[in-house]
Amino acid sequence: MKWWEEWQLRILVLGSLFIQFILFFGGTLRNSRKAKFIVWLAYIVGDAVAIYALATIFSRQKLHKTDEEVKAGSLEVVWVPVLLIHLGGQFTISAYSLEDNELWRRHVITLVTQVTVAMYVFCKWWSCDGTLLVAAILLFVIGIIKFAEKPWALRRASFERVQSSSSSLSPPRKQTTFAAYWTWCTSNYVEYNEALKNRRMEREECESLEDYVQKASKAVQDTVAATNSHEEEGWGDWIDSTIGHTNYFVDVIAPYSVRLTELQCFLKLDALRRYQFMDRYFGTKFSIMYSNSRTFGSPLGTILHVIAFPCLGIASVVLFAKSRKDGFNVNDIRVTYVLFCGAAALELSLYLLFIPVCFPNFMLRCFPSTTWVFQSNLLSYYARKKKPTFLMKLAPFNFLRDLVNKSWYVGHVQSAGDILQIVTEYAVYGWKFYINGDAARYKRFNNFRGQLILNIHGQMEEIGWSLSTRFDESVLVWHIATDLCLHYPTENPQILGATELSKHISNYMMYLLFTQPEVLIPGARPSLYSSASDEIDLLLGNSEALDGEESIARTILKAKKTTEGTLVHRACKLAEALMGLDQNTRCRVIQGVWTEMLCYSVSRRRGYLQIKSMGGGKDILVHVWVLWAFMGMETWVERYHRFEHSEEDGGAGGVGATAAGGVGAAAAVGGGEEAYCVGVSSSSGSHTSSWEADQSEGITAV
Repeated sequence: MKWWEEWQLRILVLGSLFIQFILFFGGTLRNSRKAKFIVWLAYIVGDAVAIYALATIFSRQKLHKTDEEVKAGSLEVVWVPVLLIHLGGQFTISAYSLEDNELWRRHVITLVTQVTVAMYVFCKWWSCDGTLLVAAILLFVIGIIKFAEKPWALRRASFERVQSSSSSLSPPRKQTTFAAYWTWCTSNYVEYNEALKNRRMEREECESLEDYVQKASKAVQDTVAATNSHEEEGWGDWIDSTIGHTNYFVDVIAPYSVRLTELQCFLKLDALRRYQFMDRYFGTKFSIMYSNSRTFGSPLGTILHVIAFPCLGIASVVLFAKSRKDGFNVNDIRVTYVLFCGAAALELSLYLLFIPVCFPNFMLRCFPSTTWVFQSNLLSYYARKKKPTFLMKLAPFNFLRDLVNKSWYVGHVQSAGDILQIVTEYAVYGWKFYINGDAARYKRFNNFRGQLILNIHGQMEEIGWSLSTRFDESVLVWHIATDLCLHYPTENPQILGATELSKHISNYMMYLLFTQPEVLIPGARPSLYSSASDEIDLLLGNSEALDGEESIARTILKAKKTTEGTLVHRACKLAEALMGLDQNTRCRVIQGVWTEMLCYSVSRRRGYLQIKSMGGGKDILVHVWVLWAFMGMETWVERYHRFEHSEEDGGAGGVGATAAGGVGAAAAVGGGEEAYCVGVSSSSGSHTSSWEADQSEGITAV
């Protein structure tokens, strides 16, 4: 107890400093599944430790009675401004989740109370020399400004503020000279330029939906991907000056003229540059919502963080080194050196952030960006349930087992590039061969979730029933059927490759249903996952020990005792119908349905939920969502803000039926001719899907 009484405050302040270093690197570590828990814990505990340390200083100073005690503990008062700096947090992570931005008022109250306590403690019990006083004042300047920046940054990153600043429809307000100058000083360089460009683009005439669809279809018809049309150097500047200014993550409706320009320019990029551009787009919007970039990237913020704070931090270290230290505790002197040097190092470490800004291509080559496609498989889940692993045995309750499955038994694959490629080709196919300038077809195309590919291959009457139910049930039925078909014997390695990519999409959709149902689609029921597992258990009964997905899948196919209408029964019925097709057709149908389901899911997601899911790391669904927007397709906010005319739809009820049920979405494809195909390229061992129109003349209205 005596040891803890002596070292408690030292451990608290050093622990607070250590937490700040974790938070500084938290902007990068939060993208790691293994390290994001540490970042979350540091974000939650950081303020509590600093506030508790301030309270401990206040309590200890009150207990000092004699002059010797006051002199021995006076160095602890110097730690007060350092704790204020810690309460200000780090530039790289101002919020861990979007809800933190909406709590900026709470941080204002914390700012007022803690600064008041710190000033009271410092003024009442200060007893050191003048040199150390100057060092403490310099740190107070840094601490108060950084602490005040935190609620300001959170307020500017709140949904309402970001949405209003991202809208190009509101005319610029008239401001006084001082107000205009202050706005320029506190505005992020990138956002300020984007606002100007958006206003210039807004002056152009905004077309109607019909005009937009006609011009977009023509643009896609005339545009050929220009892989080498731009030099390697400077391609990012060219792209930034053309597209990427609309912040779709805050549900902003871009004018049709802007959407058309984005579509035309986006198609001019090859696959690699599209992926790189989307990464930069994510990084910019992510930093606006989750870091202090809006303040740091302004002229005033640059002066403070790049020049003033590092200089003040170094000056405080030098002044403390030159100050008199007679009568101070040796351990307190060492702790003070660590705190002062740590504070200066954190301010100087901001210069490391300029490396990726100054050398973006070099950083991409040395540290390539990886987007994982998370995987969760129902048959593997059932296998762990039937033969529990060591971790599953440690969880005595069902909710703990589900927690272990959601956090530990989640796989990941690197097939994001292939998935984005087939989504791009699907959107291009839609513009060129299905929509073809028709606004009504444009609406129907955004409602397909598998009907188009089934009609093209003449399978709508046979297996269209699998898409006529709720979307989460359709996903689950097709997931089980895909697994059953994957383990169906085949000798064509190309077919195996394409089916493997379909399996990656299938497992990813199940991962969303199991762990993030609200991201998959509104109203999705994660309980279907365990219900289907129970149905498999009832179907297989007391079968012999099953090892792996393949043995379970083949046992399910052989079992006959299925209850009519259950999810597993429908999946087996669907699998039998698919296995009745030839290998090439089966591969194309499965991959086509999963591609349409993925696009159907992203078109029904709010931008706010997409940027919210990015708080846990980059995800393939966010890439597909942004890709869908840049390809000129319908977004969630456009769907629910568009004024509908029943006359112009030519049967808007059919479109609504597509969204609700799905069977009535398609009628027929003339002649049953193949309109597009999904092929697999085995070059370099990677799967590359392509949607091609072989005989577009044979396509009739769907």
